[in-house]
Amino acid sequence: MGNPWAAWVCVVAMNALGPVYAWLSRRLAFPVALDGGTERVPGQSRSDVTARPSPRPPEAPHR
Repeated sequence: MGNPWAAWVCVVAMNALGPVYAWLSRRLAFPVALDGGTERVPGQSRSDVTARPSPRPPEAPHR
């Protein structure tokens, strides 16, 4: 059987690092303009940038 203290430490570490990983993945997923942001759409803030949803497959016919 495993060590409960080690399991507790791992759970605490994962809970602490989860938000950091989520922030880092969002930060690295979207490109940032190098020239100060002139490539962005006018009126669009950096927080408004989201991934484009993938097209939905056609629904199955109803029987």
